[in-house]
Amino acid sequence: MAIFGTITVTAAGTSVQAATKDNVRSLVFKARSDNTGTCFLGGSDVSATDGMSLVPGKSIQMEFRDPVSCSQFWADAANNDDQQVMETHTTVTGAAYTVKAGDSLVGVNRAGAVTITLPNRRGQGRPGLHR
Repeated sequence: MAIFGTITVTAAGTSVQAATKDNVRSLVFKARSDNTGTCFLGGSDVSATDGMSLVPGKSIQMEFRDPVSCSQFWADAANNDDQQVMETHTTVTGAAYTVKAGDSLVGVNRAGAVTITLPNRRGQGRPGLHR
């Protein structure tokens, strides 16, 4: 997994939108283990009492058939300054995969050989993937 961003709720009861607008196919939201209370994940209507709850150190993994914008996700928390970390990865299970924009980390879960095609020009994929 690669850390993709952090959502910090500075004032409990005030929902915060994920800052990154990148599109992803897989996300893991993890409540930091040093949080002092429960974090909540959801849409723009998430609150400090309603949403998918994450106690400190716990995570929720989401897989999407089509890429979704991270900006669709909002967080709130029961306590000030609690944080949720967003991690992203792409798991390859087929014989071939072409790296796409939004891929931060590509993992392979296949017993046989796999061909991974990297972007060949600037602007494709995420910065730092190719040099």
